[in-house]
Amino acid sequence: MKQRRTVTVRETEQLRAIASPLAHRIIGAMEHLGRATVAEIAESIGAPPESLYYHVRRMKAASLLRQVDQEPTTRRNRAVFELVGREVVVDLQHLDDEQLEELVRSRRVLMRFAERSLEQGARRRTTQTDRVRLIQHHVRLGQRDLRELHRRMEELASWVAEHDTRGASQSCVLTLAVGPMPDTESNRER
Repeated sequence: MKQRRTVTVRETEQLRAIASPLAHRIIGAMEHLGRATVAEIAESIGAPPESLYYHVRRMKAASLLRQVDQEPTTRRNRAVFELVGREVVVDLQHLDDEQLEELVRSRRVLMRFAERSLEQGARRRTTQTDRVRLIQHHVRLGQRDLRELHRRMEELASWVAEHDTRGASQSCVLTLAVGPMPDTESNRER
C-alpha cells in the first residue's frame, strides 16, 4: 500500500466544504483519479458536471483542492484539479464547539446518504441476496486494537479505490463508521 499524505481539517470553512455527500464523492473520485477536470470527476461519479462546480470551488477556497494545470479546448481552457492531500483527516482535538457542531452535521448528512442507499438497495428486492449488507458490532477495543482496525479500514478503502472500474455492472456505496459508544449506565457496568 502506498504512503498517503494527509490534509488536516481544522477550519470551519473546510468542514463546511466537505459537508455534503456530493463533496465526499468528489473527494473519493479525486483519490482514485489523482488529477482531473470537473468533467472527468463528473463522469467518474456519474453526476452532471454542473452539479459539481459549486463544490469544487468551495473545496478550492477551503484549500482542500488546488488547480494544477489547464487543458486547452476549442472554446476555453479547462482547469485540472488535485486534492491537496490524499487523505482528509479532521483534527478533533482543536475544534471549538461551533466547528464540532459543523462536523456532527456533516456526518449526519453522510449517514443519511448511506441510509438512503441501503434502503433503495433493499427495496429493489433483487434475486441476489448479497447486494445489501448491514453489519454492526459493539465491541471493546484497546488502543492497539483501534490502531489495527483503522489500518485495516484504510487498507479496505484503498482496495476499493483501486478496484473502482468504470465498466463495472454494479455501483456500490461503502460507508464505514467507527466511534465510541454513548456512555450509558449499561456500558459503565460492563
